[in-house]
Amino acid sequence: MRNSLQIMAIMLTMAAFAATAVSCGKDDNEEETPHGVIHDNAITVTLENGGGDSLNLVGCAIKLVTDDDHAFVETLFGVNGFTLMLPASVDDEFLSAIERGGIPEGLMVSDPKVKLTTTYLEAYREGQYLGDFYHGSGEWKGYLVYADGEVEISGSVTDDEGTWTYDAQLKAGWNVMYEKIIEKENWDDNEYEMITRVPEDARWGFDLEIDGM
Repeated sequence: MRNSLQIMAIMLTMAAFAATAVSCGKDDNEEETPHGVIHDNAITVTLENGGGDSLNLVGCAIKLVTDDDHAFVETLFGVNGFTLMLPASVDDEFLSAIERGGIPEGLMVSDPKVKLTTTYLEAYREGQYLGDFYHGSGEWKGYLVYADGEVEISGSVTDDEGTWTYDAQLKAGWNVMYEKIIEKENWDDNEYEMITRVPEDARWGFDLEIDGM
């Protein structure tokens, strides 16, 4: 009987260890998903409390747009949101090397050869720009950044546009960069904080840029 009980105890211990290992493996996989926002190169945006109806966005065109107004992909806004497939890669003509002004000079960059592009989720009705979607919380607002390689950006630097502080770890592909702006009396004294970790209680929101919605 004692031997049987000892064998059963060993088996239970091994089973518990295996369950722990599986659980750890699952957590590791979840951490590899960038920020919990992008899944399998798709991004799903849902506005809470019937945001689509209250903002009158249903049927609007949603475009993933670069700083120079190039639209990569687009879809339509449904009742409360949309899902957008992101391009698997971005052509070099739309990328800017960090060492050539992709970010402020003077920051610590693990690989200055990496190229980036910043994009925005914009809403349009009959060709008229309405505003941007963002993922964030409080003063933090996130936008999509594509990188053609892994790179870490950190440190703080002041230039003629303000003070910039970075704590960002970008993977190859699509990422979310969160920005917080601390406005000062003089615009060139503004403080900008940039991170890639997800702010607490982050959710989707919409910045309306025109009246009459």
